[in-house]
Amino acid sequence: MKMTATEFHSAEEKEKVVVKFKRFIEKGFPFTLFTKLLYDYASNMWGHIANYDRGGYYGVWFSSPPRQWEWLAHAVNHKIYGDPAFTRSDVEHALADWIKGSGVLDRKKREVNDVAEQAERAELARLKDKYEGRDG
Repeated sequence: MKMTATEFHSAEEKEKVVVKFKRFIEKGFPFTLFTKLLYDYASNMWGHIANYDRGGYYGVWFSSPPRQWEWLAHAVNHKIYGDPAFTRSDVEHALADWIKGSGVLDRKKREVNDVAEQAERAELARLKDKYEGRDG
């Protein structure tokens, strides 16, 4: 998708952000790849305006697989508004389209389900040991 320059952001910068966001997602959302540039874009797209700083945004949206899945789902389901000559809506569309077509949303959901199952199985083993492992 070809990006449109705004008064404050070149088309090249927008294209670079799309590439960097894809890499950030594909690498598993590491904080080290969530740069100030990505934070500046993310905090002004998809209706995200309430996070105070890069660390706060990361903590709310990327600090665990369930939160990552929620962010991905939000990015593909959020209504995108605005003219790309004045907003970052073209970046939002490009990333939403990529997320939809890449399979990353389904892979992350499977990861979330696997983590939940592991935790539940560990809790089941703990409870079985506690209640079935004692003399009755």
